Amino acid sequence: MRGNQVVSRRERLELRMAVLQDQLAVLADEVGHISTRPKEPAQSVIRFSKKFHDSERIYKYVARRAANGTWFASGRANMGNKTWDELLDFIEVDDPNALKTIEVALKWKPLVEG
Repeated sequence: MRGNQVVSRRERLELRMAVLQDQLAVLADEVGHISTRPKEPAQSVIRFSKKFHDSERIYKYVARRAANGTWFASGRANMGNKTWDELLDFIEVDDPNALKTIEVALKWKPLVEG
């Protein structure tokens, strides 16, 4: 009821439809965002850099894909057993051109140097 007015079934459905359209727009935006992200590499070890919002310091990480397909990153206890998308969320890769910040290791040695 609105004040003393009765809300019709049609008005309730139209309101629900507007809410669902808003949710659909958010989901469509998210799908568009995800489709621009770097694809998961075939290699199982990567190195990446990350700058946290509250600091100017840049941290370097190494992540390794486990046999079950999940990723484990160095440096943070809670960065284990993550999907590729969850790892990208941590790295904050929002641009496909940011792939250059993720280095794929073909050998272990190049990751330890530099």
